[in-house]
Amino acid sequence: MKNLPGVFVILLFVLTDLLAAQSLVFGTEEIVPNQIYVVHSGMSRNNQLINTSNIYVIKGLTDSVWIFGTGYGDRSVLPVDTSDVLYYRGDRDATRNAIDDALQVDSIITNFFGIARTHARLMFFAPHFHLDHINDEFIAALLDSLHYPLSLSAIFIHQQDYQGAICNTPCCGDFPCNSNSQFFGAPFHQPWDPQYLNLFQVVGSTSDQCNDPVFQFQSPVGNWVVKKGRDRQDGGHTDGAVNLDNANLLFRILGAYAPNPCPVSSNWYIFPIHGNINIPPVAISERELPTKQFALHQNFPNPFNPSTTIVYELAKPSHVVLKIYNNLGQEVRVLVRQFQSPGRKSVSWDGRDETGLSVSGGVYFSRLTVFQSRQIVFTDTRKLVLAK
Repeated sequence: MKNLPGVFVILLFVLTDLLAAQSLVFGTEEIVPNQIYVVHSGMSRNNQLINTSNIYVIKGLTDSVWIFGTGYGDRSVLPVDTSDVLYYRGDRDATRNAIDDALQVDSIITNFFGIARTHARLMFFAPHFHLDHINDEFIAALLDSLHYPLSLSAIFIHQQDYQGAICNTPCCGDFPCNSNSQFFGAPFHQPWDPQYLNLFQVVGSTSDQCNDPVFQFQSPVGNWVVKKGRDRQDGGHTDGAVNLDNANLLFRILGAYAPNPCPVSSNWYIFPIHGNINIPPVAISERELPTKQFALHQNFPNPFNPSTTIVYELAKPSHVVLKIYNNLGQEVRVLVRQFQSPGRKSVSWDGRDETGLSVSGGVYFSRLTVFQSRQIVFTDTRKLVLAK
């Protein structure tokens, strides 16, 4: 099986036509509040969004942020510049530039994770070597344009995909450069800045088999293990594709699509590398993460329009009241009034009052009050700004 048809080898954006029939959106989706998010980078045909490449953003320990995937890179500026997507796929192009994806990642890091740019340790991990998952443009957008510290950053990739990731020429010089090349889809434009090439760290070996652990890192929601995917000769996407597992959450983030994927328990949640998250929100909200504190976090986005998310934590089973007040101290909306189990919670406010009418722009306040045995055990207030 060493010479599989090109359909199993290339398909840089696998299942594109199937995904086109799904509901695709730009923007950020929350997986676990304040811990795990995904940013959707887009690919278009005739200016219509037809696929997304997912950038998973995971909070680590000691100001580390793990970024799994980098999106499609920069959009073409014809006739001057041609993006890698357009080069390889002909009639398709990145829908926006890497800086747009990077700004959403930056917002997650600074607002949800509460980590300052100057202290953030960006740990990039390539799902596999194709340009829609590792490219210079996205790295430069964060480290150069947004000034995240180069000295605290690193880029990890499996040994078997390292050459494809850094070759800087179409198909890594294979000719003809078509779907039969094992390097079809390798990033080359923009070429890697030498200072970013110095950030690469190779993990794993040529002897790694399906589901072999090759790397791991810690996070507040448990240990993450990077596991080897299938080789191309066994029906894999690239020889060095990897998946990302969290046994505490029963999560697997796929690093590639493959006709014969590595097995995982049937009760695990599977997150895709392309397309929007396809897990019912209730499935995530029911996974209440342990916490040892009562807390009300700053809403995000803030300022906001038309809606914002408020996250809070309960250390014990409690009766919870969460209200919105205007700047005169008048009650505007009751968002929560119920007994709740411990864990991290999130609720949205759509800028409407109790009657369903939209409120005017300005300063508002969220106030969390926690009761146990009819006694207040915790209260806190945060300022919200509705921009209209």
